[in-house]
Amino acid sequence: MNYPTIESEILAEIEWRMKELTILKTLPIRANLSKKQKTVLLKYSIPNIYSVWEGYVKAVFKIYINAINAESVLAKEMHPTLLVHSLDMKYPQLTTGAANEFDKKTKFIHDLLLFVDATVTIDPKLPTKSNINWEVVNNMLERFNLQPIALNPFERQLNSLLRIRNSVAHGENSIPIHQNMVDEQVNNVVNLMDELMFIILDGCRNFSYKK
Repeated sequence: MNYPTIESEILAEIEWRMKELTILKTLPIRANLSKKQKTVLLKYSIPNIYSVWEGYVKAVFKIYINAINAESVLAKEMHPTLLVHSLDMKYPQLTTGAANEFDKKTKFIHDLLLFVDATVTIDPKLPTKSNINWEVVNNMLERFNLQPIALNPFERQLNSLLRIRNSVAHGENSIPIHQNMVDEQVNNVVNLMDELMFIILDGCRNFSYKK
């Protein structure tokens, strides 16, 4: 696995996102805005901060998946959690059940046997659900046999971001959003991006995708 390339690609993802987060953080201060304009800008900064986090998670997992696929790992060599994840994404019948028709069952079993006797190509599709909170991102890390993101302080930080983001998305005004709050959420997302990068790079070094 080409560790320097993976590290470079993830760092590039962080770099441009940090530039956008810096704009979100500083624009209300720098721009010549009325009080109302500043209030609106701060309010809608929160969903944008969350979108930066969500996009980053999807991007770094795609980088990692592409790197694993480039290794042409055989099913018998792949760590069980990654193998099951790949099967889960490729064959939803394993969860929903195969169609109750003999010819379709035959094709399904035939395809499945070919899958487990060949190199595995992991589908880039991820079970992200509606919000990438601490539990969801750790579920994905578990599927890839990677270390979890620490409970403290990251669960609280992600829950805070999602609580405010969902409040704004649902048109509520119950949570007053001020500059310090935006600054805090930006800093939290930057730390989360770094943490996820270190976890994935550690998986690369340790060949965590293999048995």
